[in-house]
Amino acid sequence: MAHQFTTQKTFTKLAASSAVMIVAGLGLAHPAGAATANPSVSASAPQTAVAVPEVLTPITSIDPSAPAPSDPTSVTAVAGDGQATVSWDQYSADEQANISEIDVTDSTGTYSCTVTDPSATSCTIVGLPDGTPITFTVTAVGPGGSSSAVSADAVTPTVTPGAVAPDAPGSITVDPGDTWATITLDAPSNDGGSAVSSYTVTATDDQGSEVGTCTVTPNAAGDPLSCEISGLTPGATYTYAATATNGAGTSTAITSD
Repeated sequence: MAHQFTTQKTFTKLAASSAVMIVAGLGLAHPAGAATANPSVSASAPQTAVAVPEVLTPITSIDPSAPAPSDPTSVTAVAGDGQATVSWDQYSADEQANISEIDVTDSTGTYSCTVTDPSATSCTIVGLPDGTPITFTVTAVGPGGSSSAVSADAVTPTVTPGAVAPDAPGSITVDPGDTWATITLDAPSNDGGSAVSSYTVTATDDQGSEVGTCTVTPNAAGDPLSCEISGLTPGATYTYAATATNGAGTSTAITSD
């Protein structure tokens, strides 16, 4: 009497293509996902299902056909009052074609600026603390990768002689949420002769207790002077006070209505 053997279908995926299952000795091939019954065949030996291995294609964000930008040259930094301007040699036209942005960052990662014009040769970082040495690096980034980070000599922003504390911020606007509030400020009309390096907003409850703070650091792009205080109680009443600080001191506070 002939023995009955049942072969089991085995399917594996070929990346982005239809997979097949090959049954050795039967010459049968089934596309992956096809509805087929397990065949029952007479054979003198057990049949073996052979799986086609999955082929994986690596995914990368770097274009291997594009060269990485060359390292910036002649990187220098010049400090001012609460700010520093970092400069480098202009890249050639051919090199600019492989650059999407040039990043300037201090050694702690706290202060930075980015230029998206590959022909640019400088970037100014504002809101720096006066009297503190800071080292900046410049890196060119493109489709083919990034250059090495090239450092400038450390510089120390200094207070302008004769500067005084700034006036209070020009205005304060509060946009309340459920358990948070977004506060937006206007710069003071008089910075006291020294660039404002930061703004601080404090929230107090109706008992006069401080419940949260946030800080805004101005930047060269002129982004809105906004920050958020979270962890507030829905329905509670809060008062918000904001001050401006430069290298010479801190202003009086302006409060919300």
